[in-house]
Amino acid sequence: MDEVKEEVKQSDETSTAEKDVVKEDAEQTTAAEETTTQETTEQTQEESKPQQVSPVDEKGVPWMNRFYESERKSKELIENLDTKLGELLSNKNTQAQPKEYTISELEQFAMNNPEHRPWVEEQKAQIIQKNVSKITQQEIQAVEHKKTAEIKRRDSFNYVANSYPECFVKDNFGNLQWNNQSPLVQQIGYTMKDPRFANDPEGLVGAADMAYGRVARM
Repeated sequence: MDEVKEEVKQSDETSTAEKDVVKEDAEQTTAAEETTTQETTEQTQEESKPQQVSPVDEKGVPWMNRFYESERKSKELIENLDTKLGELLSNKNTQAQPKEYTISELEQFAMNNPEHRPWVEEQKAQIIQKNVSKITQQEIQAVEHKKTAEIKRRDSFNYVANSYPECFVKDNFGNLQWNNQSPLVQQIGYTMKDPRFANDPEGLVGAADMAYGRVARM
């Protein structure tokens, strides 16, 4: 009797397990069908959407491609301009000065190229004018320098005359003359032979002070 119950129990468990397997297979089949149905629906929707076609130019190139290419070239152009500008600014103070031709060089050029004679004459006139202006300026500076030097020499003489009156005598007209018999004047003359004093418009002041010190020590 117990064996019969055991067999019935095992038969019920087997039947229940088979039902679970069948149920699981059915669920998997249903899920697979739903997935297939969903994919088919999405594919159908994608296929049913209208395809967006980019406008093209007369050569068949899409305008969007043209646009992106134009943007790229514009960016490269701006970068190149920035680079060139930087180079020009950095080399602004290091560029070599243009060559200045001499009149003889210009004449030789005109002889070899007669058609450029007007240009050569214009360049020659500019050179001559520049040279004249330079010479005039030098002459003016020389005159100003000479005038300044004369003022300094006169002031130096007046300083010595006021500081060391024993160095001078007056002539018949009341003008001061050097007293060559004075030891101080002799010492001043000796000191003034030094180019450092002779070439200095105010050298007489230094020579007189130095000479006075030497005479005083003697």
